[in-house]
Amino acid sequence: MTSYVHFRRYGKKPGSAEVATIDIVGDGQVVYRGHRYDLRTGEKGIIKQPGFSLHVDGRFLQWNQSDSFLEVHHADGKVITVHIVGGKPIGFVGKYLVYSDDARQPWIVYDTNNGELVGRIEDQRGDATHGTVLYSPQWFDPKNDRTLWLCEGSRLAELDVAKRRMARTIEADPEHVFIGVAALTDGHVITLARTLEDKAKHKRSGDRIVLFSPTGDRLRDIAGEVMGLHRLGEHFIVSDDRKEQFVIYDRSLEPVANVEMFEPGKDAYNSIVPFPNGREWLGVGGRGEWDHYGEPELAPASKAKKVAVKKEAAKKAKKPSAE
Repeated sequence: MTSYVHFRRYGKKPGSAEVATIDIVGDGQVVYRGHRYDLRTGEKGIIKQPGFSLHVDGRFLQWNQSDSFLEVHHADGKVITVHIVGGKPIGFVGKYLVYSDDARQPWIVYDTNNGELVGRIEDQRGDATHGTVLYSPQWFDPKNDRTLWLCEGSRLAELDVAKRRMARTIEADPEHVFIGVAALTDGHVITLARTLEDKAKHKRSGDRIVLFSPTGDRLRDIAGEVMGLHRLGEHFIVSDDRKEQFVIYDRSLEPVANVEMFEPGKDAYNSIVPFPNGREWLGVGGRGEWDHYGEPELAPASKAKKVAVKKEAAKKAKKPSAE
């Protein structure tokens, strides 16, 4: 059984309400407030990282200051101009950029290799049952470079970005709505099911974590008064803020690990940011703090160890040559 521990707290000392925005740029590598952090050493970079919406492959977005158009910067230095002014990015999916340029319109898709417009999400407009247009749904990126999972309350939908159409949908029953979504690479999906009555009263004590098969069959549900849920490698991870712990489940919704939250304070962690390796994650609090958790061997080197390494290097440098 894998064990997970708390490594270190970053960000600022918890104070006024503020949710930290963090970009994962590699295992143990993040960008926060423009600075790159190496979580293997706990060190903060001095030189500011340009751009926003950074991807693990080195791409990032930046506004062109002269004409205000959006630029896609690639790791090899190539810069592609996308003719967008304003709006907000949804994220990179494979070679595509999914973007919300108009809150009254479905999302738009661009090819980041050449900046060409691919088109708008064709069946994001909804229907008589699901509303006129899917404006700001909850969404989850399984990092498979093909799809995004959307949660719009009455259904879950897997969006094939290249085709700009929903590849799969899972409907909620008439008495419930779905809250959040996470999917494994093999297609297993979890969500929170909440009654319409509880939703109207802003209650979540009756929530159930529901597991669906790759074909959309409902396999199992368990009690789950949790805030955030995500994929951690080939497991699911949820933030149980009431019990102040993270719970990791396997694909059959059996718990495999419980990890206590580090000093959750007034607001327990309601957001989870996993790393690509599936062995570590960040717990993001609601007051500017963010904490690193994972397998013990991924912990930052201690200060004592760093000092010892520097002293040993200095000793070797002073040692006379054998010549």
